[in-house]
Amino acid sequence: MDIRKQEAKKRKTEAESLRLQLDLLVGKIVKLRDSDEYGYLNCPICRKQIHIKQSEAMHYKGRSSQNTRYDLLNVHAGCEFCNHTMTERKYQIFSEYIDNKHESGTTSILESLSKQECKRTLNDLRELKAKYTILYNKLKKQKMFSI
Repeated sequence: MDIRKQEAKKRKTEAESLRLQLDLLVGKIVKLRDSDEYGYLNCPICRKQIHIKQSEAMHYKGRSSQNTRYDLLNVHAGCEFCNHTMTERKYQIFSEYIDNKHESGTTSILESLSKQECKRTLNDLRELKAKYTILYNKLKKQKMFSI
């Protein structure tokens, strides 16, 4: 294999690794952000109270959209059941929750962003990871527990 192909493969592997690390980091951030001081939160869809360790990161616009994949307005902590059984009605409830939590029109912005092409470079991914690592550490100190 020539050197250019090896370098390209190495960059692709690093990008995949960074994406996975960012997925995990964003999940931890939203779980800490959305939980109370005891580690409990209410699912934004069914309103069931669950512990942070039983929660999942729920994406309003799916992870396939690179523009919104790591957007903290797009991701919220919720229960596994609602996350894996997203119906049209649950999607509507989730949309209303996001607009009420942040501001009216947030989901419209997310809808629009998700349709725009986004090609993140290795440097983009590295910078996002550094930014979110700082945020995670700040939230972890505020909550006095980690996940």
